[in-house]
Amino acid sequence: MAVVDTLDCLEALKESSKHVIRFLETSTGMLRIAQHEGQFHTGDDPIIADKDTHLQFEERLRKSQFWPDLNIWGVVGEERIVQQPKYFTPGARVIVVDPLDGSTAWAMARQAYCVAALSLLAGRDRRLALECAVISTPVHTFTYSAESAEFCYGPTSASKGDAEAEIYDYLIQSTVPETDVRPRSLAFNGYKKQDRKFALELMRELSDWDILTMGGNPFTPYVALGNLTAVMNTRAQCTWDALGTLMCTATDAVVGTIDGTVVDGGAFNTLFNKVALEGNVKLIPPMIVAKNMDAFNIVSDAAGKAFSIAGAPMFDGL
Repeated sequence: MAVVDTLDCLEALKESSKHVIRFLETSTGMLRIAQHEGQFHTGDDPIIADKDTHLQFEERLRKSQFWPDLNIWGVVGEERIVQQPKYFTPGARVIVVDPLDGSTAWAMARQAYCVAALSLLAGRDRRLALECAVISTPVHTFTYSAESAEFCYGPTSASKGDAEAEIYDYLIQSTVPETDVRPRSLAFNGYKKQDRKFALELMRELSDWDILTMGGNPFTPYVALGNLTAVMNTRAQCTWDALGTLMCTATDAVVGTIDGTVVDGGAFNTLFNKVALEGNVKLIPPMIVAKNMDAFNIVSDAAGKAFSIAGAPMFDGL
């Protein structure tokens, strides 16, 4: 069996993720609308879409030129929870995928969604450790290598060797600085009805900030790449839900828990070695990613005040 390195594994994950993004441009529900206009139809079911996209991801991964040598024990995730052995053969890989992260937003408007996947590699101790991760949005694909702590991006439309793609894997080492052209901005998970009271209080606290009431993996990398000042998640997450946060630890962005505790990138990285395949165990606490310490503190303080008024408790740190 040939040795497949992390770059080859990343390439296979990118190919599969980009395939799923293209698959999601249409869907069973959307095709029903086109074929039976004027007739009653149920539209898109996010649960069915999640299952369909998991199958699409795995089928495309199996077609990769690297598949025979990847030594994959299984492709698991929210749509395929399996029991893991205590130890793995050294060199074995477990691929964990959320094939439609943001399924509700995708079903509503085909916006604010992505494919998130990570590879866990068994070492000589026969235990799994994070190897690499991928986030693919309809616009950009982001990658992260755990060993080198490198965070890269390129256009999702590009393919390796594409002469027209000037940027395929561009290294991100620092955040795009803040600008005076626009006010500060925050993206957070605040569009669902159960978040309404907190969201309104938070907006009052940050009355001079622009606010996007969606967050997570589709948005977090843009704290580094775009003009987005900060991202906050108010709920505990599974590891695959927090890959964008992990990627930003490779830059000079400030990453920490919602209570204001800044985390070390190396220590945060180790949480991703503990993917619990027996169930949706949420190992990542509510987090904030910000361009700088000042913005991080402002968001943390505002969240604390909003939680106290809205009647929801603050959360423990790592």
